[in-house]
Amino acid sequence: MISAYDIGLFRSIHGAVGTSALLDAAGLFAARYLIFVIAAVPVWLCIVPVLRSDRLRGRRLISRLWSGRAIVWRATAASILAFAGNQVIALIHFRPRPFVTFPDIVPLIGTSASFKSFPSDHAAIAFALAVSVSLVRPRWGPVLIGAASLVALGRVFVGVHYPLDILVGAVCGAAWALVVWIVEGPVRRNRRAAAG
Repeated sequence: MISAYDIGLFRSIHGAVGTSALLDAAGLFAARYLIFVIAAVPVWLCIVPVLRSDRLRGRRLISRLWSGRAIVWRATAASILAFAGNQVIALIHFRPRPFVTFPDIVPLIGTSASFKSFPSDHAAIAFALAVSVSLVRPRWGPVLIGAASLVALGRVFVGVHYPLDILVGAVCGAAWALVVWIVEGPVRRNRRAAAG
């Protein structure tokens, strides 16, 4: 079941397609490629301490290396759990893509008509990554949450998801990041205690 509000909001966002070549290019980038930029941030944060090893010494260097690895681990685990959780939700409630339900919708990107629309895997993974990093490095939070929001919005813009799909995907991704953070808490505390 798709609400009139969901359809109306989808049509408002997707209706901007074709009004500007720059907007179309930005929407395509957000929908397809921005998630890879977000995914690169945890890896970058893992590499930075090695690049700065001339300025970081002893315990501080070891602490940063462990922190970087932990960020990558958490982000990866949260992303996998978010994707798997979405597949379970889709088994319970399958919703077709907007262009399947409404033949007048022409998506800007190619995707199979048999793929689910609800919830959005891109939104779930983007928010799982963004929240995982933000919990450890809060100053990255606004940038990554903003980028994840653009990924989600881009998926509606290009015509492959309804707004509710991305909202639920985003909530699921953020929730899994929090779950991984909470479950990994005892390990984090033990490592801090050992570091003294």
